[in-house]
Amino acid sequence: MSTLERLNAEQCDAPDPDHRCLSLEEAGPVLDSLTSKTAQSILVELSDEPGTPGEVADRVDTSLQNVGYHLSKLEDAGLVTVVGTRYSSKGREMSVYASAVRSLVIGSPSGE
Repeated sequence: MSTLERLNAEQCDAPDPDHRCLSLEEAGPVLDSLTSKTAQSILVELSDEPGTPGEVADRVDTSLQNVGYHLSKLEDAGLVTVVGTRYSSKGREMSVYASAVRSLVIGSPSGE
């Protein structure tokens, strides 16, 4: 479940594992990675439960190639991370992804 909340500047100044704060200048790659509904669905799914690309593809009802594309963009933006590996029944190593953020705050830095 996602929520919107107003944070004051001091809340973004102090490190908090529940809030990732970005300036407007830093937000470009993050916003770019979230322009697709599929990417948004993937991020939501991974915040609920980590999974391999194949598991995520099944959960969001899209192709493995599509999930791979979006996972790459989400990982580059720092929104998902590899948290482990699993092996398929054929012995193939697969990365397990999870959301790297609980909430995301975008705004002007404090004092501006």
